[in-house]
Amino acid sequence: MQQQQQQQPVEELSFNLGTHGQSAREEELFLQHAREVEAEAASSFWATYFQRDVTKNTGSHARDHMANERTFLAWLRTSLGCIGLGVAVAKISLTKYGQLAGLTFISVGAIFLLYSSYRYFTVLGLLNQGLFQVNKFGVGLIVVMAIIATIVSFIIVFI
Repeated sequence: MQQQQQQQPVEELSFNLGTHGQSAREEELFLQHAREVEAEAASSFWATYFQRDVTKNTGSHARDHMANERTFLAWLRTSLGCIGLGVAVAKISLTKYGQLAGLTFISVGAIFLLYSSYRYFTVLGLLNQGLFQVNKFGVGLIVVMAIIATIVSFIIVFI
């Protein structure tokens, strides 16, 4: 009976950490190795932002980070779509207005790409601190850029 009680926390720990069958000792060795690898890395920008981080999955920590990544990928798809549309419009168009529209869509896509990278790393840092910032600026940015793209499109079509 005592052996079952002692094994229960280990099973819960391995399930929560996603090890599925590894013992607590193996998990501790893995985390210790991960910490050693991180300690050896240089403290440069590259190592700070692109180094593999291993953290315990407590609460919704992993889910929040994966949602942040999905949001970044959605921004990336949107920016690449805008850039692709801009290139297509600029290549197909025979007028200066068409090329202006293409340039506008390429610029909007580039701004989305830059902002999405900034937002991803900002949220990443905040989530690691247990904080979150509401994305008011991003929503406003999308609205303003959509209005600009709409106005430029109307000018091209009707002038």
